[in-house]
Amino acid sequence: MLMFSYGSNMSKKRISDRIKSVTFISTAKLKEHKLKFHKISKDGSGKADVYYTGNKADIVYGVVYYINNQDKQKLDKIEGLGKGYKQKIIDVEFPDNTVESVITYYAININENLKPNKKYLNYVIEGAIENDFPEQYINELKTVLFI
Repeated sequence: MLMFSYGSNMSKKRISDRIKSVTFISTAKLKEHKLKFHKISKDGSGKADVYYTGNKADIVYGVVYYINNQDKQKLDKIEGLGKGYKQKIIDVEFPDNTVESVITYYAININENLKPNKKYLNYVIEGAIENDFPEQYINELKTVLFI
């Protein structure tokens, strides 16, 4: 199945350390969403979320991976599916302007006052750099306050 990753799993090292069957498909963007670090984590920090805004100017960049069903179940457990995240089907746009429906996680337990921890944020920035996201997007990630 195709999964859209927008947080720490954009980092090739991070995702391949977690699951083995992952295959990179493409970078993609999700429109009318904003990246926020407001998902409540076990350690009290904020994890990433694709927050729906409905604003056409808001875009979240991410990576689409193919993951087999067995490893998807493993990733669901790691990510806390049903505890801190739910999943939904979204339409993402690939660099060639084609649109495809994929699965992603979205936060259900949020707190707008949270900040990511430095290590987690570094995975997100590392993934954005590895995948050649727009410089402005990377710079915005670098300005995120962390704990």
